[in-house]
Amino acid sequence: RAYRHVYRLGKDNKLQHVDLGNVTSSMVSGGMVDLILQELRKTDEVVDAVGPTKLAKYWPASMTEWSTKSVRDAFYSSPLLPRLTRMDSLKRTICDGVSQGTLGLATKDAGGQLKLEHFEESVIEADVDFSDDLFVLRREDALKLKEPAKLARLVIRPEHPVIKQGEQVTFTCSGVDQYGQPIDITGVTWSATGGAITAEGLFTTQKTDATGLFTVRAEADH
Repeated sequence: RAYRHVYRLGKDNKLQHVDLGNVTSSMVSGGMVDLILQELRKTDEVVDAVGPTKLAKYWPASMTEWSTKSVRDAFYSSPLLPRLTRMDSLKRTICDGVSQGTLGLATKDAGGQLKLEHFEESVIEADVDFSDDLFVLRREDALKLKEPAKLARLVIRPEHPVIKQGEQVTFTCSGVDQYGQPIDITGVTWSATGGAITAEGLFTTQKTDATGLFTVRAEADH
């Protein structure tokens, strides 16, 4: 009964107090360790396994790829993660994530570039080991390796400028890939109605009394 107080590292990185209540002999028939585990399971501080979606939720914001060894170590050290009763259950989590398309598995070549090994396919636990050379990817990053980024559209800025006769405005052109991310472009060629535009995107209106809507167009090699 004296051993009713348990302390653990909380999510705020401070000691968290857990009161087991009035401990009786029948409650500890399986031992004090079992009693403590039962209490911690109630709040998911200790779990048997985590699902792929929850693993992606815990993803470090600064990482694109997460080595399987670092994933395992995080469940030992991070107060944000629950403690696993069976660490090998992480292998099942990764396999399920790969087959569901929630996660991808990748390695790195000699140049340090990621190479997608498994994604949206069945993987067995024997294919997963906890090492610094095998990496887990989120779905969006696995897709980028499966289908490399390519130019999807051009964005011209400013979009709807209002200018007067004889005034100038400089337009810029940037590329966006199929994932909505910026992509480098080359060989931009400009054309326009209602005025002249230089190779650098500087547009000058015609010196006429014409008013209305005019078009600026950009084309790129990539």
